[in-house]
Amino acid sequence: MRILLTGGGTLGSVTPLLAIVEAWRKRDATVEFVWIGTKDGPERKLVEEEYAIRFFQIPIARFPRYVSIEWLYLLIQFLRAVLVSISVILKEKPNVVIGAGGFTQVPVILVAWMMRVKSIALQTDVKILLSTKIVLPFVSKVISAWNLFGVPVRESLLHGSKEKAIAHFHLDQNKPTVLVFGGGTGATWLNEQIFEIASQLCQKANVLHLTGSGKRGELAPIAGYVVFESLGKKMADAYAVADLVVARAGMGTIAEISALRKPAILIPIPNSLQEDNAKALKDSARVLDQENTTSEILLNEIRLLLNDNERRYQYSKRISEILRTDVADDIINLIANI
Repeated sequence: MRILLTGGGTLGSVTPLLAIVEAWRKRDATVEFVWIGTKDGPERKLVEEEYAIRFFQIPIARFPRYVSIEWLYLLIQFLRAVLVSISVILKEKPNVVIGAGGFTQVPVILVAWMMRVKSIALQTDVKILLSTKIVLPFVSKVISAWNLFGVPVRESLLHGSKEKAIAHFHLDQNKPTVLVFGGGTGATWLNEQIFEIASQLCQKANVLHLTGSGKRGELAPIAGYVVFESLGKKMADAYAVADLVVARAGMGTIAEISALRKPAILIPIPNSLQEDNAKALKDSARVLDQENTTSEILLNEIRLLLNDNERRYQYSKRISEILRTDVADDIINLIANI
C-alpha cells in the first residue's frame, strides 16, 4: 500500500500525520509513504531526514480573508499546485491521500478526487478550517480529531529519558526545567520575550529553548540556558525532563502535552484558530493573551507555576483528561476500511 500525505507550513498539520506513519509502519513494514509539503516550511527536514519519506514541494495557494497581494496571483499559484499534484499522483499512484489541514491539501485532494483516488481530511483544530470546508465535497471522510477521535501523537515522543536529557543538555539536576518552543511560524514573539528574561529565569531554572529555524538570536552565553533551532529526535528527552512547557496553542502542541501530562503556559497566536483551541482547554493549562503579556508578566507567570507544585499537578492531570491521543490505530483502521 502507498499513502500520500499532505500538510505543511507549520508543524501542527505535520505531527499528527507522522504519528500515523509511526503506527502504520509498526503494524506493516511494507507500507510506503509519500509527502507533498511546502518549500519553506519546517516539515521537509523532519519528513525526509527523520522519517525517510520522499518529499515533493508544492506552491502555496491560500486565500487570505483580508486584503492581500496574494489575491493577485492566487489563480496562478493554484494552477501550479494542481499541476504538481497531478504529476505526483500519476507518478506515485497512491491508494489513498490523507490531508491534515491547511491550504497545502486543497489542490492535492481536488486532483485525487478527479483521478478517482480516495482521500481523507484530518481536522485537528477545534474550529473547522476553511481549507477543510473547501475539500468537504471531495473527500471520503473527514476525521474530526477534537470532537470524536482525538489527535494522534507520535509514539516516539512517549519514550524520552530525563536522565539522558540531563546529560545531553548539561542541566543542573537541582533546578526545575522549562521547555520553551513556538512552532515553525509562531516563534518570533515568544522568542523575543524569552531572550529578554533568560538571564533572570535561569537563576531558578534550566531553560531549553527551541527558537525555530534562523531565529536563534545572539545572546551571550547564560548558565542553564540551552538554545536550539530544532531538536529532532532529542525532543522526546526534552519533554521528559521538562517540569513546565511554555508554548503556542496549536493542536499538535496541545496533543503532545496532553499525552505527556505536562503542565503548560500557552500563548495562542492572536486572531488565529489557536485562540479557539485555548478556550477549549478551560482550566487545563495557564492561557495568556499575547496582547496583554509582557516579558515581565511571562517571567512572573513561569516563576509562580514553578513554585506551585500542586497547581502544576492539577494542570498535568486535567490536560491528560481533555483529549484522546492514543488514536493512531483507530484512524488507521478507518482509513484501511475506506
